[in-house]
Amino acid sequence: MQSYLLALMPPFLIALGAIGVVVSVWLSIVTHDAADEYFRKVVARHPELEKSFPEPGFGVQYGPIRPSYMEFLKKKRHLLLPEVELQREGSRVLAHLYSHAITFTVSILLFILQYFLRSA
Repeated sequence: MQSYLLALMPPFLIALGAIGVVVSVWLSIVTHDAADEYFRKVVARHPELEKSFPEPGFGVQYGPIRPSYMEFLKKKRHLLLPEVELQREGSRVLAHLYSHAITFTVSILLFILQYFLRSA
């Protein structure tokens, strides 16, 4: 019985990993769009912050959001804004970012676990 379950485990892990990758890609798109919309609102209400979010240089690779956006959110600077709406929306974008990171990491770990189970 145990060997039968072990034989079924790698295909199951591959399926879960594939679902995780699809969800991770979807979350990266949602995070990117939410961050762009959020930071447009922030700059519209606080033009003095525009220089805090420079365009990344040519050839700079980054995840679903710009490095300057990520730095702003990770340092919790969105909570210093006077508008409660912008604070909440910034927290929501940060939650999207963390969800994307967790989903991507779990899917990669599932693929690695599947590899080791198959080679054992």
